[in-house]
Amino acid sequence: LPGGVRETFTSWEKIQSKLDGVALLVEGLHKSKATGKVVHQTLAVISYDEQAKNFRFKTNLANGRAGDYTGKVLADNVFEWGMDVPRGRIRYTIKLTEKSEWSEVGEYSADGTTWRKIFEMTLRKVKQG
Repeated sequence: LPGGVRETFTSWEKIQSKLDGVALLVEGLHKSKATGKVVHQTLAVISYDEQAKNFRFKTNLANGRAGDYTGKVLADNVFEWGMDVPRGRIRYTIKLTEKSEWSEVGEYSADGTTWRKIFEMTLRKVKQG
């Protein structure tokens, strides 16, 4: 975070199973709680690449940026994906909690050993109807 200032957001993410469970479609919208302005909007696909024997996390952002990352299952209901950045690495760990919440923590490391939390999100399932 620039200057180490914590920011709070109102977020929703719609997660849908696609292709008989082969892929997850994730659509997210995140707004500043202070201003109501959209700060992050994304559409992503998580799928298993049988040939490469790993998970792929493809993202498309509203600002035109896109990415193709690898991911891995760390344990039951725990998935991690990440990216190299100019001065280190960022990783995101997603956990499905016992309360069926999507808990996601983002961390940054300059050396790959010491990690600092830069992002935290907890999403609660809302039934559509």
